[in-house]
Order: sequence, then C-alpha cells, then structure tokens
Amino acid sequence: DTITATNRVQGIYVSSGRDVQILNNNLNGSGSGQNTPALYMSGVTSLSLPGGVVVTGNTFVNSAAAVRFDAMTNLVISDGSIGGSNVIFTAPAGLTTVTAYPLYLNNVDNSSVRNLNLSWAGLYQTGNALQADNNSANLLIQNNDLSNRSYGLQVNNGVDVQVLSNNMSGSSTYAMYLNAITATALPGGVSVSGNNYSNSANGVYLITMNNLVISDGSAGGTNINLTDGVGTHTLTTVPGTALQLQNVDNTTVTTLNLSWNGFSWRGTGLYLWNGSDTVTLQNLTINNRANGINVNGGRDVQVLNNNLSNSGSSSGNPALYMIGVTSLSLPGGVVVTGNTFANSNTAVRLENMASLVISDGSVVGSNVTFAAVSGITTTTNLPLYLRNVDNSSVSNLDLS
Repeated sequence: DTITATNRVQGIYVSSGRDVQILNNNLNGSGSGQNTPALYMSGVTSLSLPGGVVVTGNTFVNSAAAVRFDAMTNLVISDGSIGGSNVIFTAPAGLTTVTAYPLYLNNVDNSSVRNLNLSWAGLYQTGNALQADNNSANLLIQNNDLSNRSYGLQVNNGVDVQVLSNNMSGSSTYAMYLNAITATALPGGVSVSGNNYSNSANGVYLITMNNLVISDGSAGGTNINLTDGVGTHTLTTVPGTALQLQNVDNTTVTTLNLSWNGFSWRGTGLYLWNGSDTVTLQNLTINNRANGINVNGGRDVQVLNNNLSNSGSSSGNPALYMIGVTSLSLPGGVVVTGNTFANSNTAVRLENMASLVISDGSVVGSNVTFAAVSGITTTTNLPLYLRNVDNSSVSNLDLS
C-alpha cells in the first residue's frame, strides 16, 4: 500500500499467496518487458477475497510493461464501472502511456476485461493493447479501447473466448489475432461481434480454429460477426489483408464486405492458407482489391457467388487465386461457381491443381464454372490463367 517503486526493471512481484491487496502504489516508469512488468502477480488464490486480490489506485505512467497476471481465476478487470471489479485501472493509471504491454494475461480463467482504455496515446502505434496466452479459458473481453497499437487484441491458446464491442481501430499489424482457440461450451470456442477494425494496417487473423461461421451476423450460427455494433463493415478501410485464415477447418465465410473503399487497388480481401480444409467462401463482396480471394493449399474449398468485380490488379494478384488445393471428397478439391469478375485486370488464376473441369456449366462434372453473367469477358488482361494444372479441361467458355 502506497509504495513508490519507480524506474525499476520490475516494480512489484507477487508469487502465490492468498488475499493480496495492491493499493495506490506509484510504479511509474517500472517494468522493462513482458516477463518483468511493473506489477506481476502469479498464482494468487482466494481465502476470502473474490479472485484472491484487490488491485486499485496504482499508476504505471511510461512503463514498457505494466501489468501481468499468471495462473489466476475469477478476475473482474475494469475501470471500476463494473460491479464486483477486483482489479481496477482508471485513467490516472496511465496505461495509455505504456509502450509495449499494458495488460498481459497468462493462463487466466473465468475472468473478464471490460471498459478499459488500453490504447496508445502517442503518435505512432506501439505495443499490444491486450494479450492473453496459455489456455486462458472462459474469458470475456468487452467494451475496451484497444486502438492505435501494433496489435489491438492477441489471444493464443485460449478456450471459450468472447470478444465483444471493442475498438481496435488504427492497429499497425493486425487489429485482432486469435490463435488456437478451442471449444468447451461456445461453438467454435468463440463469440466475436460488434468490434471496430477501422483503418488498421491489417484486419483479422484467425489461426488453427474449427467450426467457424464468419459473417455480418445474418448467417445462422454465426460465431464471428465482423461488423461493428451498428452493422458497418469496417474491414473495408483496411488497406492490407482484411481477413486472413490459417489452418481453419469446417468453416464458412459469408455475407461480408471485404472490399477496399479507397482509391486504386489495395491489399487482399480474404487470404485462406496452410491446410484449411472443408471451407466455404460465399456471398462475399470484395471489390477494388489488388487480390480478391487467395486460397493457398487446403482441401475441399468452395468459392460460391462472390462479387469480385474491379479486383485483380495483375497476373500475380488476380481477383481469385487458388494454388495447391487438393481433394478430400470434392472432385478436384473445389467447387467454383456463381462468382463475378467485372472489370478485373486478371480474373482467375489456378495453379498446381488437377482434375478440374472448367466450363460455362454445360459440361457434366464441371467443378469450375463461369457463366456469361460472370463478367469475365470484361477482364482487361487475363480472364483465365492456368499454371501447372494437370488432367483438366476447359470447354464452352466465352473468354473474348
């Protein structure tokens, strides 16, 4: 209580114990890194205090790493506006001046982080606003300002994580990064909705997850809604990659606008790669992107009824690029139909694939079809580019 421990490599370190209160301490300028923060609490449990702690009134101005909790449960972390809060950081705590790690959770279960400002107050993005690692389970992250950081939110190896109504705008790397989240109660292990990703360099990156329904909220069973709280598609303001999926299986992405709303072709709308199996990409609008949809590897990928008009800036960045997709149960590993490519420079590139039947749909067994309404005749450079494609046919197409 009321300790001054400024400009230390580490300010206060508490390992194990029960019912520990950290009150009104000046830790400004302390905390040199993720493993040596200004306040580090590990393995503290409850004797009579909920969650075993009361943390409030402390300051962390100009720290590199402010607060880390390890192996703890039942934390209610907020600005004090949430009933039952046992960890409180108000504006004078100075978390917006912390350069690298304002708040880091490691193996923290049954806990919530709500109504905090963990944004960066400086001119250039820096640090991770909020990071949770190592099987943090039943975690609720809601109504936080995580803007103007390198990463807004990063969660690695979590279980049943909810990410609701946070501001992750202006992130310089990715606004939201979720890696290896698994399920016990929540379908797909996640509930994501209402977040703002505006003007981030890249939008959302999902790795090693299954059973996702990613949409604007209109698809039944949606567990990742990528619009904000009023239904705005903020990923259209992302100049890099709007949505990246890596090793994501049994997943549908539908009814999203991943276009670029600025000038000229910029970035990639959707990048699916590294062994993603049984994935459906349908009813997406991805206009004005250098590369609309890029699928690299994986098995049984369906690309259905997407509007890719004005995307595809070159043969290296077509509107639809599929490379190395193989078969699990679908002939040729793909179904591609109903997509539009009006005014693309390069519409479709298929590479390192086999057993494709490409037509206007009139050929029996077609697994890649382009009807007259696809707009492929308006492509200014390459309507269709095949590279290292074996045992395949192209027939009855108008590529004029």
